[in-house]
Amino acid sequence: MKTFVRSFVAILLLAIASSCTHVHAQVRPDTLPAFMVWDTQASFGTTMTDEEIGRYLKRFADHNVTGMFLRATNEFYQRIAPIARASGMQLHAWRPTMIHPDSAFMAAHKHWYAVNKDNESCADTPPYVGYYRWFCPSEPEVARYLVNEYAALARIDGLAGIHLDYIRYCDLYLPVGLQPQYNLVQDHEMPAYDYCYCSRCRDGFRAEYGRDPMDIPAADSMGRQQWLEWRLERIVRIVNTIARIIHAHTGKYVTAAVFPTPAMSVTMVRQDWSKFEVDAVCPMLYNNFYKEDVDWIGECVQEGIATMEYRKALHAGIMVHDVMEPHLFKRAIRTALDNGANGVVFFAAGALTDEQLRIVRTYR
Repeated sequence: MKTFVRSFVAILLLAIASSCTHVHAQVRPDTLPAFMVWDTQASFGTTMTDEEIGRYLKRFADHNVTGMFLRATNEFYQRIAPIARASGMQLHAWRPTMIHPDSAFMAAHKHWYAVNKDNESCADTPPYVGYYRWFCPSEPEVARYLVNEYAALARIDGLAGIHLDYIRYCDLYLPVGLQPQYNLVQDHEMPAYDYCYCSRCRDGFRAEYGRDPMDIPAADSMGRQQWLEWRLERIVRIVNTIARIIHAHTGKYVTAAVFPTPAMSVTMVRQDWSKFEVDAVCPMLYNNFYKEDVDWIGECVQEGIATMEYRKALHAGIMVHDVMEPHLFKRAIRTALDNGANGVVFFAAGALTDEQLRIVRTYR
Protein backbone atom coordinates (compact mmCIF):
# COMPACT_ATOMS: atom_id res chain seq x y z
CA MET A 1 0.00 0.00 0.00
CA LYS A 2 1.29 3.40 -0.96
CA THR A 3 2.55 5.80 1.72
CA PHE A 4 -0.17 8.26 0.68
CA VAL A 5 -2.93 5.74 1.40
CA ARG A 6 -1.29 4.49 4.61
CA SER A 7 -1.16 7.99 6.07
CA PHE A 8 -4.80 8.61 5.22
CA VAL A 9 -5.94 5.37 6.84
CA ALA A 10 -3.82 5.99 9.93
CA ILE A 11 -5.29 9.43 10.50
CA LEU A 12 -8.82 8.08 10.07
CA LEU A 13 -8.22 5.32 12.59
CA LEU A 14 -7.01 7.94 15.05
CA ALA A 15 -10.10 10.02 14.31
CA ILE A 16 -12.37 7.05 14.90
CA ALA A 17 -10.76 6.31 18.25
CA SER A 18 -10.92 9.90 19.48
CA SER A 19 -14.40 10.65 18.12
CA CYS A 20 -16.21 7.61 19.37
CA THR A 21 -14.90 7.51 22.92
CA HIS A 22 -17.74 9.74 24.08
CA VAL A 23 -20.46 8.67 21.63
CA HIS A 24 -23.21 6.51 23.07
CA ALA A 25 -25.66 4.40 21.09
CA GLN A 26 -29.15 5.87 20.79
CA VAL A 27 -32.28 4.34 19.31
CA ARG A 28 -33.25 6.13 16.12
CA PRO A 29 -36.78 6.39 14.69
CA ASP A 30 -37.92 3.39 12.67
CA THR A 31 -38.18 5.31 9.39
CA LEU A 32 -37.51 8.64 7.79
CA PRO A 33 -40.67 10.69 7.29
CA ALA A 34 -42.15 10.66 3.80
CA PHE A 35 -42.30 14.46 3.72
CA MET A 36 -39.47 16.64 4.99
CA VAL A 37 -38.15 20.20 4.64
CA TRP A 38 -34.82 21.98 4.54
CA ASP A 39 -34.70 24.92 6.93
CA THR A 40 -32.19 27.18 8.67
CA GLN A 41 -31.82 28.76 12.08
CA ALA A 42 -32.57 32.16 10.51
CA SER A 43 -36.23 31.12 10.18
CA PHE A 44 -36.52 31.20 13.97
CA GLY A 45 -35.06 34.65 14.39
CA THR A 46 -33.35 35.69 17.62
CA THR A 47 -36.35 36.39 19.85
CA MET A 48 -38.70 33.46 19.21
CA THR A 49 -39.77 31.76 22.43
CA ASP A 50 -39.87 27.99 22.88
CA GLU A 51 -43.67 28.14 22.60
CA GLU A 52 -43.43 30.04 19.33
CA ILE A 53 -40.87 27.55 18.01
CA GLY A 54 -43.28 24.75 18.87
CA ARG A 55 -46.09 26.42 16.94
CA TYR A 56 -43.79 26.99 13.96
CA LEU A 57 -42.85 23.30 13.85
CA LYS A 58 -46.41 22.07 14.42
CA ARG A 59 -47.59 24.00 11.35
CA PHE A 60 -45.58 21.53 9.29
CA ALA A 61 -46.07 18.43 11.41
CA ASP A 62 -49.86 18.87 11.46
CA HIS A 63 -49.79 18.80 7.66
CA ASN A 64 -47.78 15.58 7.29
CA VAL A 65 -44.37 17.29 6.94
CA THR A 66 -42.78 15.56 9.92
CA GLY A 67 -39.05 15.71 9.15
CA MET A 68 -36.67 18.67 9.06
CA PHE A 69 -33.08 19.06 7.91
CA LEU A 70 -32.07 22.09 9.96
CA ARG A 71 -28.90 24.12 9.43
CA ALA A 72 -28.01 25.64 12.79
CA THR A 73 -25.42 25.85 15.54
CA ASN A 74 -24.88 22.98 17.95
CA GLU A 75 -26.29 25.13 20.75
CA PHE A 76 -29.51 25.74 18.84
CA TYR A 77 -29.88 22.01 18.13
CA GLN A 78 -29.66 21.37 21.87
CA ARG A 79 -32.39 23.90 22.50
CA ILE A 80 -34.76 22.93 19.72
CA ALA A 81 -34.45 19.11 19.81
CA PRO A 82 -36.89 18.54 22.72
CA ILE A 83 -39.31 21.08 21.25
CA ALA A 84 -39.19 19.30 17.89
CA ARG A 85 -39.90 15.95 19.54
CA ALA A 86 -42.90 17.36 21.39
CA SER A 87 -44.16 18.90 18.14
CA GLY A 88 -44.01 15.64 16.20
CA MET A 89 -41.02 16.73 14.12
CA GLN A 90 -38.06 14.43 13.39
CA LEU A 91 -35.00 16.67 13.50
CA HIS A 92 -31.75 16.16 11.56
CA ALA A 93 -28.64 18.36 11.73
CA TRP A 94 -27.88 19.79 8.28
CA ARG A 95 -24.24 20.78 7.98
CA PRO A 96 -22.11 21.59 4.88
CA THR A 97 -19.23 19.17 4.50
CA MET A 98 -16.56 20.17 1.98
CA ILE A 99 -16.87 23.97 2.15
CA HIS A 100 -15.57 26.08 5.03
CA PRO A 101 -15.39 29.81 4.24
CA ASP A 102 -14.37 31.10 7.67
CA SER A 103 -11.46 33.51 7.11
CA ALA A 104 -9.61 32.75 10.35
CA PHE A 105 -9.92 29.02 9.73
CA MET A 106 -8.62 29.41 6.18
CA ALA A 107 -5.63 31.41 7.36
CA ALA A 108 -4.69 28.67 9.81
CA HIS A 109 -5.35 25.76 7.43
CA LYS A 110 -4.70 27.07 3.94
CA HIS A 111 -3.03 23.82 2.90
CA TRP A 112 -6.36 22.03 3.48
CA TYR A 113 -8.02 23.85 0.57
CA ALA A 114 -8.44 22.70 -3.01
CA VAL A 115 -6.45 24.04 -5.97
CA ASN A 116 -7.76 24.35 -9.51
CA LYS A 117 -6.04 23.46 -12.77
CA ASP A 118 -4.82 27.07 -13.04
CA ASN A 119 -2.92 26.48 -9.76
CA GLU A 120 -5.21 28.83 -7.82
CA SER A 121 -6.21 27.90 -4.29
CA CYS A 122 -9.86 28.54 -3.54
CA ALA A 123 -8.68 29.89 -0.18
CA ASP A 124 -7.30 32.82 -2.21
CA THR A 125 -9.56 32.89 -5.28
CA PRO A 126 -13.01 31.37 -4.70
CA PRO A 127 -14.86 30.25 -7.85
CA TYR A 128 -18.30 31.70 -8.63
CA VAL A 129 -19.11 33.12 -5.17
CA GLY A 130 -17.20 34.21 -2.09
CA TYR A 131 -18.24 31.32 0.16
CA TYR A 132 -16.99 28.66 -2.29
CA ARG A 133 -13.94 27.70 -0.25
CA TRP A 134 -13.54 23.99 -0.84
CA PHE A 135 -11.60 21.47 1.18
CA CYS A 136 -9.26 19.08 -0.60
CA PRO A 137 -10.60 15.56 0.09
CA SER A 138 -7.11 14.07 -0.19
CA GLU A 139 -5.87 15.90 2.91
CA PRO A 140 -5.98 13.40 5.83
CA GLU A 141 -6.49 16.20 8.34
CA VAL A 142 -9.66 17.23 6.51
CA ALA A 143 -11.10 13.76 7.00
CA ARG A 144 -10.16 13.78 10.66
CA TYR A 145 -11.71 17.21 11.17
CA LEU A 146 -14.97 16.21 9.48
CA VAL A 147 -15.27 12.95 11.40
CA ASN A 148 -14.87 14.84 14.67
CA GLU A 149 -17.35 17.53 13.65
CA TYR A 150 -20.08 15.05 12.71
CA ALA A 151 -19.39 12.86 15.73
CA ALA A 152 -20.00 15.93 17.90
CA LEU A 153 -23.31 16.49 16.13
CA ALA A 154 -24.28 12.85 16.62
CA ARG A 155 -23.76 13.22 20.37
CA ILE A 156 -26.56 15.78 20.65
CA ASP A 157 -29.59 14.21 22.27
CA GLY A 158 -32.79 14.41 20.30
CA LEU A 159 -31.29 14.56 16.84
CA ALA A 160 -32.43 11.71 14.59
CA GLY A 161 -29.45 12.02 12.27
CA ILE A 162 -26.98 14.17 10.38
CA HIS A 163 -27.44 15.52 6.88
CA LEU A 164 -24.38 16.03 4.66
CA ASP A 165 -24.32 18.76 2.02
CA TYR A 166 -21.72 20.13 -0.41
CA ILE A 167 -20.20 16.65 -0.26
CA ARG A 168 -18.38 17.02 -3.55
CA TYR A 169 -15.89 19.11 -5.50
CA CYS A 170 -16.65 22.56 -6.85
CA ASP A 171 -19.09 22.74 -9.77
CA LEU A 172 -17.20 22.01 -12.95
CA TYR A 173 -20.47 22.75 -14.73
CA LEU A 174 -23.23 24.90 -13.30
CA PRO A 175 -26.83 23.97 -14.13
CA VAL A 176 -27.60 25.42 -17.53
CA GLY A 177 -30.20 27.76 -16.11
CA LEU A 178 -27.66 29.35 -13.75
CA GLN A 179 -24.77 29.87 -16.18
CA PRO A 180 -26.08 33.19 -17.57
CA GLN A 181 -25.96 34.67 -14.04
CA TYR A 182 -22.17 34.29 -14.22
CA ASN A 183 -21.84 35.23 -17.91
CA LEU A 184 -20.69 31.69 -18.64
CA VAL A 185 -21.26 29.17 -21.40
CA GLN A 186 -19.82 25.98 -19.96
CA ASP A 187 -19.67 23.72 -22.99
CA HIS A 188 -16.23 22.37 -22.06
CA GLU A 189 -14.10 21.80 -18.95
CA MET A 190 -12.71 25.13 -17.79
CA PRO A 191 -9.46 25.00 -15.75
CA ALA A 192 -10.67 27.67 -13.32
CA TYR A 193 -13.46 25.35 -12.11
CA ASP A 194 -11.60 22.04 -12.33
CA TYR A 195 -10.42 20.80 -8.89
CA CYS A 196 -8.26 19.51 -7.24
CA TYR A 197 -4.70 19.79 -8.59
CA CYS A 198 -2.82 20.44 -5.36
CA SER A 199 0.54 18.71 -4.87
CA ARG A 200 -1.11 16.21 -2.53
CA CYS A 201 -3.60 15.07 -5.19
CA ARG A 202 -1.06 15.12 -8.01
CA ASP A 203 1.46 13.10 -5.97
CA GLY A 204 -1.22 10.63 -4.90
CA PHE A 205 -2.34 10.00 -8.45
CA ARG A 206 1.25 9.80 -9.68
CA ALA A 207 2.07 7.19 -7.03
CA GLU A 208 -0.77 5.03 -8.28
CA TYR A 209 -0.64 5.61 -12.04
CA GLY A 210 2.89 6.84 -12.68
CA ARG A 211 1.92 10.16 -14.25
CA ASP A 212 1.05 13.70 -13.30
CA PRO A 213 -2.65 14.45 -13.99
CA MET A 214 -1.61 17.87 -15.28
CA ASP A 215 0.14 16.09 -18.14
CA ILE A 216 -2.83 14.00 -19.30
CA PRO A 217 -3.75 15.23 -22.80
CA ALA A 218 -7.36 15.84 -23.76
CA ALA A 219 -7.20 13.00 -26.30
CA ASP A 220 -6.18 10.42 -23.67
CA SER A 221 -9.64 9.18 -22.70
CA MET A 222 -8.31 6.34 -20.53
CA GLY A 223 -6.01 8.63 -18.57
CA ARG A 224 -8.77 11.19 -18.10
CA GLN A 225 -11.13 8.48 -16.85
CA GLN A 226 -8.53 7.22 -14.36
CA TRP A 227 -8.04 10.74 -13.02
CA LEU A 228 -11.81 11.26 -12.77
CA GLU A 229 -12.35 8.00 -10.89
CA TRP A 230 -9.43 8.69 -8.57
CA ARG A 231 -11.02 11.98 -7.52
CA LEU A 232 -14.49 10.50 -7.20
CA GLU A 233 -13.14 7.92 -4.78
CA ARG A 234 -11.72 10.62 -2.46
CA ILE A 235 -15.24 11.96 -1.83
CA VAL A 236 -16.83 8.50 -1.56
CA ARG A 237 -14.22 7.53 1.02
CA ILE A 238 -14.96 10.54 3.24
CA VAL A 239 -18.73 10.04 3.07
CA ASN A 240 -18.53 6.35 3.83
CA THR A 241 -16.09 6.85 6.71
CA ILE A 242 -18.42 9.38 8.34
CA ALA A 243 -21.45 7.14 7.77
CA ARG A 244 -19.81 4.01 9.17
CA ILE A 245 -18.66 5.81 12.32
CA ILE A 246 -22.03 7.42 13.00
CA HIS A 247 -23.90 4.17 12.30
CA ALA A 248 -21.60 2.06 14.44
CA HIS A 249 -21.48 4.33 17.47
CA THR A 250 -24.87 6.10 17.54
CA GLY A 251 -27.14 4.24 15.13
CA LYS A 252 -28.41 7.59 13.88
CA TYR A 253 -29.38 8.34 10.31
CA VAL A 254 -26.87 9.67 7.82
CA THR A 255 -28.38 11.35 4.77
CA ALA A 256 -26.94 13.49 1.98
CA ALA A 257 -28.09 16.25 -0.36
CA VAL A 258 -26.79 15.38 -3.84
CA PHE A 259 -27.02 16.44 -7.47
CA PRO A 260 -29.89 15.13 -9.64
CA THR A 261 -28.60 11.74 -10.85
CA PRO A 262 -25.37 9.79 -10.34
CA ALA A 263 -24.37 10.40 -13.95
CA MET A 264 -25.04 14.15 -13.78
CA SER A 265 -23.28 14.38 -10.44
CA VAL A 266 -20.14 12.69 -11.75
CA THR A 267 -19.96 15.07 -14.69
CA MET A 268 -20.98 18.30 -13.00
CA VAL A 269 -19.41 18.14 -9.53
CA ARG A 270 -17.23 14.99 -9.34
CA GLN A 271 -19.69 13.26 -6.99
CA ASP A 272 -20.58 9.56 -7.31
CA TRP A 273 -23.44 9.30 -4.84
CA SER A 274 -24.40 5.88 -6.17
CA LYS A 275 -21.62 4.55 -3.89
CA PHE A 276 -22.49 6.57 -0.79
CA GLU A 277 -23.20 4.19 2.11
CA VAL A 278 -25.81 6.45 3.66
CA ASP A 279 -29.40 5.80 4.72
CA ALA A 280 -30.90 8.14 2.16
CA VAL A 281 -29.97 10.58 -0.56
CA CYS A 282 -31.92 13.73 -1.39
CA PRO A 283 -31.19 14.67 -5.01
CA MET A 284 -31.87 18.34 -5.57
CA LEU A 285 -34.29 18.11 -8.50
CA TYR A 286 -34.73 21.82 -9.07
CA ASN A 287 -36.17 21.59 -12.54
CA ASN A 288 -36.02 25.28 -13.42
CA PHE A 289 -32.25 25.30 -12.82
CA TYR A 290 -31.99 22.82 -15.69
CA LYS A 291 -34.74 24.36 -17.86
CA GLU A 292 -36.79 21.18 -17.49
CA ASP A 293 -40.48 20.58 -16.86
CA VAL A 294 -41.93 18.92 -13.77
CA ASP A 295 -41.94 15.44 -15.28
CA TRP A 296 -38.13 15.56 -15.32
CA ILE A 297 -38.27 15.14 -11.53
CA GLY A 298 -39.73 11.65 -11.92
CA GLU A 299 -37.27 10.76 -14.66
CA CYS A 300 -34.34 11.65 -12.39
CA VAL A 301 -35.82 9.64 -9.52
CA GLN A 302 -36.18 6.61 -11.75
CA GLU A 303 -32.63 6.91 -13.07
CA GLY A 304 -31.18 7.46 -9.61
CA ILE A 305 -32.82 4.35 -8.20
CA ALA A 306 -31.83 2.26 -11.20
CA THR A 307 -28.16 3.26 -11.12
CA MET A 308 -27.42 3.10 -7.38
CA GLU A 309 -24.50 0.84 -6.56
CA TYR A 310 -25.20 0.95 -2.80
CA ARG A 311 -28.93 0.68 -2.12
CA LYS A 312 -30.54 3.39 0.03
CA ALA A 313 -33.72 5.41 0.27
CA LEU A 314 -34.25 8.35 -2.08
CA HIS A 315 -36.18 11.49 -1.18
CA ALA A 316 -36.77 13.79 -4.13
CA GLY A 317 -35.70 17.37 -3.43
CA ILE A 318 -38.25 19.83 -4.82
CA MET A 319 -37.71 23.57 -5.15
CA VAL A 320 -40.96 25.06 -3.88
CA HIS A 321 -40.61 28.24 -5.95
CA ASP A 322 -40.41 26.11 -9.12
CA VAL A 323 -43.87 24.63 -8.49
CA MET A 324 -45.87 27.33 -6.73
CA GLU A 325 -49.07 26.66 -8.67
CA PRO A 326 -51.11 23.94 -6.92
CA HIS A 327 -51.36 21.75 -10.02
CA LEU A 328 -47.59 21.85 -10.52
CA PHE A 329 -46.97 21.20 -6.83
CA LYS A 330 -49.23 18.13 -6.90
CA ARG A 331 -47.65 16.93 -10.12
CA ALA A 332 -44.12 17.26 -8.73
CA ILE A 333 -44.99 15.14 -5.69
CA ARG A 334 -46.88 12.57 -7.73
CA THR A 335 -44.19 12.07 -10.39
CA ALA A 336 -41.56 11.62 -7.68
CA LEU A 337 -43.59 9.03 -5.75
CA ASP A 338 -44.87 7.24 -8.84
CA ASN A 339 -41.31 6.74 -10.04
CA GLY A 340 -40.17 5.14 -6.81
CA ALA A 341 -39.14 7.94 -4.43
CA ASN A 342 -39.47 7.04 -0.76
CA GLY A 343 -40.53 10.59 -0.05
CA VAL A 344 -40.06 14.25 -0.84
CA VAL A 345 -38.03 17.02 0.81
CA PHE A 346 -39.01 20.62 0.10
CA PHE A 347 -36.64 23.56 -0.31
CA ALA A 348 -37.29 25.54 1.67
CA ALA A 349 -39.63 25.45 4.65
CA GLY A 350 -40.39 29.16 4.58
CA ALA A 351 -41.63 28.99 0.98
CA LEU A 352 -44.40 26.45 1.65
CA THR A 353 -47.82 28.07 1.55
CA ASP A 354 -50.84 26.98 3.56
CA GLU A 355 -52.44 25.72 0.36
CA GLN A 356 -49.39 23.59 -0.46
CA LEU A 357 -49.34 22.17 3.05
CA ARG A 358 -52.99 21.21 2.72
CA ILE A 359 -52.04 19.29 -0.42
CA VAL A 360 -49.28 17.42 1.42
CA ARG A 361 -51.73 16.53 4.19
CA THR A 362 -53.83 14.56 1.70
CA TYR A 363 -50.99 12.00 1.28
CA ARG A 364 -50.84 9.03 3.65
